[in-house]
Amino acid sequence: MTLTPPTESANTLLSPLAQIQLLRLIQESLRHLVHTGPALSVQVIVSAGKEEVQTVIISHGHPADDPALPTGLQSRVAAAARVEIRTDAEQNGYIIIHLPRREAMQNKSIADARILLVDDQDIVLESFEELLTEQGVQVVGTASSGPVAIEEARRLQDDRP
Repeated sequence: MTLTPPTESANTLLSPLAQIQLLRLIQESLRHLVHTGPALSVQVIVSAGKEEVQTVIISHGHPADDPALPTGLQSRVAAAARVEIRTDAEQNGYIIIHLPRREAMQNKSIADARILLVDDQDIVLESFEELLTEQGVQVVGTASSGPVAIEEARRLQDDRP
């Protein structure tokens, strides 16, 4: 697998939430590739345009048989993102993720939000918590499952002034 990052810092290109969304979309795209068959190689290329950040995941020798988004990928696409799936003549599959640049999302602030992170993998929770807090977002808690998150959310709601 080859990763080609953009020349600009992710912090200047994407909002913290868009960074998380992009990571999740890449994760789900790679999961989809693993489950649908082997590829000779995979490239992840992130590039910044004037209006958007484009991430292209190329699976060499592994066509994108179904132009519809896989269910896991569909659930990760937020309103601001656009995802395309293509196959070229050489049977290479492409998943293309478009996200608006940070400037385009500037008036949508989450400064007052209180975030409860939920994931069953500690490394993911720690990474997202670090990413968000570095951006000044208030992470009020973490949970490892849905039921634990509901309990924690109720406790946090009771703690609000």
